[in-house]
Amino acid sequence: MAADGTVVPFGDAAHLGALPALSASGSLVSMAPTTDGGYWLTGADGEVFAEGDAGYAGSMGGRPLNQPIVGIAPASAD
Repeated sequence: MAADGTVVPFGDAAHLGALPALSASGSLVSMAPTTDGGYWLTGADGEVFAEGDAGYAGSMGGRPLNQPIVGIAPASAD
């Protein structure tokens, strides 16, 4: 994943989408995989994008943050 939203899969990973065409509002900083082949992308501004089977639970985009986001990690919903 590049800061501009370009996603380049390797090996048997599927290309599920990229963000340059969606006009992400800021630089993307992190990507986290799901267990079934999807992924989440997040921007420094708190915006979260879900691709494939990744569920979308909202984002912090457009809200004031004390510091920029630097990473994302998947967590169980249990």
